[in-house]
Amino acid sequence: MIQLRYKCMEKIKAEIIKECPHCGHNIFYRKAFISGKTNIYYRFGFPLDDSGEMSERGKWTGADNSSMYEFLDTKENKTAYCEQCHKKI
Repeated sequence: MIQLRYKCMEKIKAEIIKECPHCGHNIFYRKAFISGKTNIYYRFGFPLDDSGEMSERGKWTGADNSSMYEFLDTKENKTAYCEQCHKKI
């Protein structure tokens, strides 16, 4: 019951604060600790042709890494900071 009440209060606070009270900026961040292991995928191929320009084939040298964060453990701090002035909100 207490945990549910705390989450509700957190949601209410997020709705009330529309901008940084220090500078008026509307983007904030929270620091996080990330740990774990992941795989990063690469595709064989070189993106430049003989003249040093981006080749048609080179446009496809990237591999899909959209799942690289799925197996990482993330713990966010509760404190929010303004993106512009970096002061606590």
